[in-house]
Amino acid sequence: MMLLDSNRESIWCELSRERFFREYDLEGVSEEQNEIYFEINIENLVSALRSFQNANALKIHLTRKHGASLTVECSTGSENRVLVHDVQITLLSRNLWQEFKEPEISSFDTGVILPSLKMVKNVVEQMSHFVRYVIMSVVRSKTMSLRAASDDIELETVFDTANWEILPANAATRNGEEGREMSEVRVDIKKLGQFLSGQQINENRVIWNIVHGRLMHFLVADDGITFQYFLPATEM
Repeated sequence: MMLLDSNRESIWCELSRERFFREYDLEGVSEEQNEIYFEINIENLVSALRSFQNANALKIHLTRKHGASLTVECSTGSENRVLVHDVQITLLSRNLWQEFKEPEISSFDTGVILPSLKMVKNVVEQMSHFVRYVIMSVVRSKTMSLRAASDDIELETVFDTANWEILPANAATRNGEEGREMSEVRVDIKKLGQFLSGQQINENRVIWNIVHGRLMHFLVADDGITFQYFLPATEM
C-alpha cells in the first residue's frame, strides 16, 4: 500500500479475510483500534513466498525474533519438515495510521466500466514505443480515446462506448453544474504501462475514473481482491 499523494502515483490493495484465510486471529493495540500497521520490503516478501509456491497452505504471523518480523511457514514432504522464512518489518506508530487509510476520491468527472483491462494495455504498449505521454478522454455516452503526439507522429485509438456502462459523475452536480461533456487527463505512458503489465489477477470488474486534468484512477476487482491505482496528471 502507498499513501495517496496528488503529486505521485499510489496503489491500494485489499484482500478479503474470508477468501484467503481459513483461520484468522488478530489482537491489535486495543479493542477500539484492533489493527496493526507495518512497513515491509515487498521484494523480500515475494522472495519468501516463492519458496512455498508448491505448498498447499501457509501460516503467516507476526513474531519478535531479531526485531519485528512477518514469519511465513509451512509443513512439506512426507517427513513433515517445517520451512520457515522471517521477513523483517517496521511497525508504524499510531500517529502515522491516518496517513495510510484507504484513499478516497471526493469527486470525479467521468467513470467507465471497461469490458477488459487488456484492451487498454495493448494500445498503451504499442504507443509507448513512440511517445512519453498519453491523453485518455471520454465523451459522455459516445467514445473513449487514447491519443498521443510527438514532433514526428500523432496516434489515436477510439473506442465506441455505446454499449458500455458509464457511471454518473459524482462531480456533475457540484455548484449546480451539469457535468462535463468530455473529460480527459494526460499521464506518463510508461508509469501507466507498468501498472497495466503488472496486473496478474483475472478481473471481473474494472472501473476507470477521471478527475478532469488532475487524476486517473483504476479500480480492479476480483473474487476477494480489490486493487486501486492512482496516477496524477502531467502538465499539458
